Amino acid sequence: MRYCLRLICAFVLLDCVLLAAPVLVQAQDVLLPADKQAQLMMSVLGYTSGHGDTDEVVLGVVYQDRYRASRSAAEAFAQAVRAMGDKARIWRLPVRVVMIEAGETGMGDRLERAGVSIAYVAPLRGIDVGEVQRAASRAHVSTFTAVPDYVERGIMAGATLRGNRPEVLLNLATARADGRVVN
Repeated sequence: MRYCLRLICAFVLLDCVLLAAPVLVQAQDVLLPADKQAQLMMSVLGYTSGHGDTDEVVLGVVYQDRYRASRSAAEAFAQAVRAMGDKARIWRLPVRVVMIEAGETGMGDRLERAGVSIAYVAPLRGIDVGEVQRAASRAHVSTFTAVPDYVERGIMAGATLRGNRPEVLLNLATARADGRVVN
């Protein structure tokens, strides 16, 4: 009898986990196509204050190589920016894309070494997005994402799809704390 009760409890727990799994995965879904994300990012970040004397904007695409959804979203976004060619401009400067592997530590150092001005944060798993934002802030890097929940967790700006229309999300607290003037 105890064995049957344990088995029933195990199945009920498994059902709860399986029912919750789509919600957990859905929270990190990227709803907006990469080309639209890139266009919105160029527009939104063009209205923030620039990054001093430089001849290009280095866009760091932060992703996890071992997480397929992250790698796919990052590659699609990077390709969309590169496909824009000469139209890929922020603050009237050309944009160069670099890939940045997300890790447990040292995110700020990796962003600084690569000369990143703006970081696109792809879907991540098992990494504190708030810590990614704090590292970016310490490195004076603006952040953008297509995961709406990440904007609530501190990423400065994001893009999503509401109905059939793209929507821009802005975390004003992060923008102000980072000294970004939004015009």
